[in-house]
Amino acid sequence: MKHPYLILAIILMVTLLLIFDRLELKDKRKQADTGLEGRSDGVLPGGENLNDKLIVVEDIDEGDLIKFVRDFFDLYRNPNYSFVPVLTKMEERAFAIRFPYDIDFETYCRFVHYLNCPPGDDRHFNATGWTIARDTDARITRRIADKPIMLFVAESDHEDDTISLTTVENIGYELDFGGEKRQLDHPGKSYHQPPVTIGALAHKPHIEVFYS
Repeated sequence: MKHPYLILAIILMVTLLLIFDRLELKDKRKQADTGLEGRSDGVLPGGENLNDKLIVVEDIDEGDLIKFVRDFFDLYRNPNYSFVPVLTKMEERAFAIRFPYDIDFETYCRFVHYLNCPPGDDRHFNATGWTIARDTDARITRRIADKPIMLFVAESDHEDDTISLTTVENIGYELDFGGEKRQLDHPGKSYHQPPVTIGALAHKPHIEVFYS
């Protein structure tokens, strides 16, 4: 054999190409499973982070919701994808959003507010969030910690940078994004259970959101 090293080099190159192709295919399949094919920067977290954060958006078209999710992502994008929402259609104009990789409480509150009052859009929508408050979350005190809470934007607060909170005991608070919190004499809305559970959503088809 006249060129044994050349033949070995060719075999090695072909082997490496096959390995890279398989890795790329595996990565694409992983992205397809989470609906993240369109994300062009950063990397996905190493694994799902179980959490109880849920948002239900009602009286909204699918196209509008996808646009608002994209716009919010553009505002809060980062290389570690701390904002990874997964959308599920519940009814014709009702959608649930879960966060398989979790989301910090402040961003979660801002996202609920954003979906109620998207900047640059004169319309108001009905987005409600449910989670269990943690004492490590911003503005959460011992009185609220470890209790189910419901987040929403009160009708009178659409123009303000605030969000309302009602505990499972129907104690109401108003949080502003400047770091302040005040207890209300009456909650803006009475607490009620979400119409769907995160466990049920995990087995339903999701809506893919592509990002630029």
